[in-house]
Amino acid sequence: MKLLIVDDEMIIRQGLMALPWEKAGITKTKVADNGVDALKLISDYHPDIIITDIRMPGVDGLQLAREIASGERSCKLILLSGYGTFEYAKQAINTGVFDYLLKPSNPDEILETVRRAVKEL
Repeated sequence: MKLLIVDDEMIIRQGLMALPWEKAGITKTKVADNGVDALKLISDYHPDIIITDIRMPGVDGLQLAREIASGERSCKLILLSGYGTFEYAKQAINTGVFDYLLKPSNPDEILETVRRAVKEL
């Protein structure tokens, strides 16, 4: 299974890359620092699971989710956000997002969410 991590904060990207993804069934991992680059990567890399920040310059996580939902490629999208507002959660549900995790998240919670996504795939 292939994972794509999308976040505009370098420290978040580095922290997520340091997780033991193989324990969650992930064999390949790539990173993008914004939604525009993520969209380019998705068409070439074809990730099975995407973990993305919700608020980023350019293309945000919700717009990324809408782009994926309207395309031919299906993958599980997990939003990771510091914003716990109901409006964001509602929009995430409406776009078919797999899960919505709040920052700061426990690494075990993130890995377990990815394990569940892998199981569904």
